[in-house]
Amino acid sequence: MQLFGSIDADAIAGKAVFITLTYADEWAPDWETWKRDFLAFMKRLERKYPAVSTIWRLEFQVRGAPHWHLLCIGEPFIPWEWVVETWRSVALHADVNRGMQATDVSGVAEWQQAAYYVSKYIGKEQQAALPVAAGRVWGCRRQALLPITLIEATLDPVSCGNIKAGLIRTMHLPEVPYWLAHGHGGAWTMMPGKDAMLFLKCWSDKPLEWDYVALPDT
Repeated sequence: MQLFGSIDADAIAGKAVFITLTYADEWAPDWETWKRDFLAFMKRLERKYPAVSTIWRLEFQVRGAPHWHLLCIGEPFIPWEWVVETWRSVALHADVNRGMQATDVSGVAEWQQAAYYVSKYIGKEQQAALPVAAGRVWGCRRQALLPITLIEATLDPVSCGNIKAGLIRTMHLPEVPYWLAHGHGGAWTMMPGKDAMLFLKCWSDKPLEWDYVALPDT
């Protein structure tokens, strides 16, 4: 969630694709095979679309089948037919449906749509009990290609308290947790960059001095 929240919102809207991959009626019992299949798919995807970086998550369907969620950033369109054929060729050799029911592709029209997808499918809590050992269940490929700009600001204690109070108000919580209201810890939220800038300036007691630091390699 924090990784996604750091990506420039304008670089996602209309320039990203959701891809879902799963298995047919049968799949290998060992997670190393699933990872080999996934890696083979990703290598082909990256060769065909060299500007794409991917945030991925592995979860399991009710029937126990491994299920991959991918947010591919940097490409506005990836044909479903190509995804079907590529995933079939690496993972579904015996599938009578030739991968048509084991894949899904949809475009990202706006940042909010991507944020919903990430929070619902990619960023949700780890399943309490995995059906088998699964190795790593999420990650990011070619993270250096993600459009991320670091913005730093130094706040005085009053401004920091105001901003924290503003965040609490925007959460519309029925009851504010004690640690959030009285503690000195930080808090984070996810909103488009422009909205976040306006929010910080609105709740700060004094004009903020922003230090813009572009990080092309992170």
